[in-house]
Amino acid sequence: MPLSTVWRPLNIVGGVILGLAAFVAIVTARVYLDGKNNFETARRLDREGESKLAIASFEDAARSYFPGSPYPRRALDRLNIKAKAAQMRGDVTDAVTIWESIRRSVLATRHVVQPNKDILEQAERAIMRLQSLESESEESRETSRIARPRDPSPIASIILFGGLILWIGGAAALCVAPRGKARSTGARVLAWVACLVGLGVWLVICAIA
Repeated sequence: MPLSTVWRPLNIVGGVILGLAAFVAIVTARVYLDGKNNFETARRLDREGESKLAIASFEDAARSYFPGSPYPRRALDRLNIKAKAAQMRGDVTDAVTIWESIRRSVLATRHVVQPNKDILEQAERAIMRLQSLESESEESRETSRIARPRDPSPIASIILFGGLILWIGGAAALCVAPRGKARSTGARVLAWVACLVGLGVWLVICAIA
């Protein structure tokens, strides 16, 4: 078997792995930096007495979630302290607003699983309590529980990731496929199909999931 025949698939696989790694690295770095910058901005605004703006920035930091980043949890802890402080002051309106901010930011990080589920449940209990739902019967409280958005389907997440792999893999294959040879035409056609199908699947699942 000619050496070029062996190396060509290896080049394609290497291109796929490299492209995927680069994509994940760029997205991860961007999310990490967004969380860090929003958290630091929120702390600065808090020191300056801009409480409402600080809460908004803490919420943005909490939304910048990926496994291993410390800033979302730190932001949620700061918001938790602010919500409890508002409750102690008897400011029900502010307390509910902050708990709802916590709830929104946690729900925004849903994927196959729900991160920070403990804080989400704490926020929902606090919101219901502050809205005087604790005085209702157990049956009524169950029916009036805060509705959550439908969790994303694990199957949809897998299809989304598969579409991304096809998209990146097809693009990488196009980059490394030889040009000007009749026998490479089929490979380039397959690469184009993989790229376009992957992009289409990714866009569709993003729109409906």
